[in-house]
Amino acid sequence: MTSTTIERREDTTGYTTYERKNYIRELPLLELPQAIGLLSPEERALFNRVFEIEVSNGQDGNGSRMDFPDQMRPWVEDRFKRDGETPEETLETMSNQGILVVRNRFTKEGGIYNPNRLNRPRDITRPDTYRQDIERTKENCSFCDPTNQTPETIAIGRFSDEYNQSFANLTKFAKYHEIIAGSHNPFDKTRDIFRSQIAIAQAIARKVVGDNGVRGIDPAAQFMMVGENQGPDSGASMYHQHKQVMLSAESMHFPDAERWHEASAGKQGYRVETGRDFTSDWFLAHEMVGLGFRVPDVDGDVLVAASMTPKKDYGVTVIGPRFKDPLHLSQRFIDTCWGVEEFMMMEQGVEQFNTALYLPPLSRTDAYWNDFRPMFVFTRRTKSDMGIMEGAGTAVLSVDPKSFAGDLFSHLQKAA
Repeated sequence: MTSTTIERREDTTGYTTYERKNYIRELPLLELPQAIGLLSPEERALFNRVFEIEVSNGQDGNGSRMDFPDQMRPWVEDRFKRDGETPEETLETMSNQGILVVRNRFTKEGGIYNPNRLNRPRDITRPDTYRQDIERTKENCSFCDPTNQTPETIAIGRFSDEYNQSFANLTKFAKYHEIIAGSHNPFDKTRDIFRSQIAIAQAIARKVVGDNGVRGIDPAAQFMMVGENQGPDSGASMYHQHKQVMLSAESMHFPDAERWHEASAGKQGYRVETGRDFTSDWFLAHEMVGLGFRVPDVDGDVLVAASMTPKKDYGVTVIGPRFKDPLHLSQRFIDTCWGVEEFMMMEQGVEQFNTALYLPPLSRTDAYWNDFRPMFVFTRRTKSDMGIMEGAGTAVLSVDPKSFAGDLFSHLQKAA
């Protein structure tokens, strides 16, 4: 693909700095080249240090322009027509599709955006019965009776409060792998249930690695992730709402966390190359184009980004402040993570999703990990959303993160 020449949609001469920044933030993601062209030289340099972008369309001389047989044109017009478009405009748009590719130069994550893919024909006819199945599975749900129908890790035991109970995962994929089950119906989840699950996860970790000078059962365990699969499309085998707590004593963190860390502090990482903090600049690049939001916190701002390179549509990353105790999380960070889930479920209609919360290593305090902060990642899941490009490591996306970022940030601002 060849990059397009940056062209301003509008003459911004005479704009104040505030007006120019707002104008940049409101541009659709497909107009990212124009947005970058309107940044200050320093901002543009920062953005281009972290990301590279490519845009292609049928006017770039790269041979991608299409034509449609006469018999096909009515179908194209009907399938892809946007509100207010004439049939001729629809055909021109589809003949000359704009495709945006965003790549993170350091983590190697990528996102390919083409909003026309929202309307592509699909042959998946399996009905969506997720909500009905939640109630149907309640009668024989082992997670609804965890004391009698779930296993227990002998050295860890069970943790419970008025909202949740923990138990061992019957089929582990980490040395220490516990489940924290809340209400059966995931849509009954509340902020208190979410807070409780994080607190229990922290208690499990302290039982494993030790706390306040008391040796745990395995002080060498250092890498921790708290994750959630909601719904069968996300990989969940149980409809009952639950989080999973994983701790390992391996030499590396869980892969996504390790890739982020290596991008930041590795031998060829961002700090070595630039002398700057990767996470901060990654967030600034999002913030400059309207995809980043700061939630003020006395312990350090919580950073929220509607990611340009998510694993799938509706990808959001939340970065929290780091403390001397790796297991300590700020309350504002925890509540912001919940705020993302709440917004997606209640305001965006996202029913099935994955989340992952990565913590800094629990038993390492060396400078090599200083740049790594608590990180929470949200990703929507749908039927058959794993394709060729996802298998190759690049997400194909049809939802512009600008379409929900503003509403998400408003929701978090009100809740803060």
